[in-house]
Parts: sequence; C-alpha cells; structure tokens
Amino acid sequence: MNKRQKLFADRYLVNGFNASEAYKFVYPKAKDTSARTLGAKLLTKVDIKEYIEGQISELIMGKDEILLLLSKRARNESDKEQLKALELIGKTLALFTDKVEGNLSHNVKWSDFIQSDNPNP
Repeated sequence: MNKRQKLFADRYLVNGFNASEAYKFVYPKAKDTSARTLGAKLLTKVDIKEYIEGQISELIMGKDEILLLLSKRARNESDKEQLKALELIGKTLALFTDKVEGNLSHNVKWSDFIQSDNPNP
C-alpha cells in the first residue's frame, strides 16, 4: 500500500466511513463522481481492506474484553458501581431475560375463518 492509499484508509476511518470524502481529501482536485467511483474501488483492494479491518479490530472492544473489564470493575468498586457493572454483565449474558423470543409457524387457510352453513363439512 502506498502513502496515498494509507492516507485514504486513515481518512476513511476518521470521517465515518465516507469513501468519497476520503478520496477527495487525498486527491482534492477530483470531481465528486470520480471520487465516488474511485473511492469505492480503493476499498476493494485487498491490502487497503485488510488495513482498515485491522485498524477497526484494534479500536473496537470485543465482547470478551468488555466482560473482562466489567468483571474487574464489579470486583473492585463501591456498591453502586459494582451493582451497575454486575447488571451490565447480566444483561450481556442474558441472565435477566424479560421477554422470550420465539418463532412459530402455522399454515392458516382462509377457509378456517369462514363458517359454513353445512353442518357436515
């Protein structure tokens, strides 16, 4: 990846994932239509894509890291903060499920809702 491509990728991360704006930042004389097309094209390059994904994975906490930090806080903080940390852990692990989600399927026929005059269908 060259310097301009890296600058594009860094700008893309900073500006909220706007490829057109990132392209115009690196190439200020580019027209809007060109920036849109070429910015999207740069995002398909393997090295740029891998760089962006690597940067994102370093910036965003994973579930395990969040649970670890909440667990440490729950063990070391005052009662109020400990309770909040434990509550967040419980919600994350779905220990306090208020509603149950289900998936039901049933074939309904229109004739099930129509009363027949015939007593022996």
